[in-house]
Order: sequence, then structure tokens, then C-alpha cells
Amino acid sequence: WHTVVGERMLSARAYIDHDPFSFTFGSKPWIAQQWLGECAMALAHRIGGLDALLLLAATVLAAMYAFIFGRLRSAGARPPVAALFVALVIAASSYHFHPRPHLASIALMAMGYALLCDVESGRHPPRRLLLLLPLFVIWTNLHGGALGGIVSAAIILLCWIGMMLLGAQGDPAASRLRGRVVGLIVLLIACIGTVFINPRGAELPRVWLDLMK
Repeated sequence: WHTVVGERMLSARAYIDHDPFSFTFGSKPWIAQQWLGECAMALAHRIGGLDALLLLAATVLAAMYAFIFGRLRSAGARPPVAALFVALVIAASSYHFHPRPHLASIALMAMGYALLCDVESGRHPPRRLLLLLPLFVIWTNLHGGALGGIVSAAIILLCWIGMMLLGAQGDPAASRLRGRVVGLIVLLIACIGTVFINPRGAELPRVWLDLMK
């Protein structure tokens, strides 16, 4: 399904917004909500057929688990401990081991969370959080799991904002803390706004919410 949708968009060089498949729903409005991932799958299929799709999926998963293992090692975990944690992560996500755009959500969730952890720990400056914006724009067009990523980031940012507001009370550098709070609020609003950067605008997040219901 995903590959065929992507192939139709590549061949027509246009976004699909009407159902071209169903008998009972044919030609009625329909949103290709994972269009970017589907186009990527169609490109891989053009290059090497189903084997290329399998290789692409395996590469994404292997790269992500190697990324997680490397971060655990750099944080001080011994190889057996890091391997155990990665094995637990693999077990938790193995239900979704299929060549489909959903794999992008698994990988981008790991990358986004790692970015937030790096800033919180001081390994990267706060301005690095701006990378969340292109990450969420790409994620929005790849898979609806972007909604979970944005909500997760929002929870973390709101916790930071609450901690800063508490720390600002009686702090001689309170004005600087308030400035950071304002910056985080603007970033949070911008992250939420990324869901509208797609071919269908507000219709796409509306579909996500309908699916969640």
C-alpha cells in the first residue's frame, strides 16, 4: 500500500488527495498522510524492488540501535549493560519491524529525545534546541507519530519552564531566567506549529486526532 501510493505520487509528480483505490470510497477526499515516507519507499522500490525496501528498513533500525548503544557507552555504561538495555529497546519496538514509514517515528523519537537530554545535561547549548523544528517538520510529513514526539517534547519543555519559574523566585539572575522561559515558550509554540507545514495544512493533524479517537 505505502509503496504503491508513493509510486503514484512519483509518477504523477503530484500529491494524492483523493482515494484512487477503494470501490465504496473511490474519488472521495483522502489524505496521503505519510506521503514523504511513501515516496521514499517508492524510490527504494524503483532501485531494488522489495529487497531494497527490506535493506532500507534494516539499515534504519540498525543505525538507530547502534546510536543508542553508543550513547549508553559514552554515558559510562559498560558494554554488557549497554547491550542489555539495547536488547530491551529492540524487544519493545520489535512489534513494528515492518518496512513502512512508522520506522521513521521510532528513529526520530530516539534522536529528538537524545537532543533534549544533551541540552538538559549541558553537553550542548540551548540554541541546539532549534534543531527540533526541522526534525518535526520532516517527521510530520513522514509519519503521524510526530504527534507523540511533539507531545513528549512539550512535556519536557513545560517541566523546564516550571523549574525555571520556581528558580527565578529570589534569584538575583531572575530576569535572565525569565528570558529563557520566554524563549522556551516561543520554541514550544513553534514546535506545535510545525504540524501545519505539509501539503494539506491543518487537515493532516486533524486526521491524526481522528485516528487517536
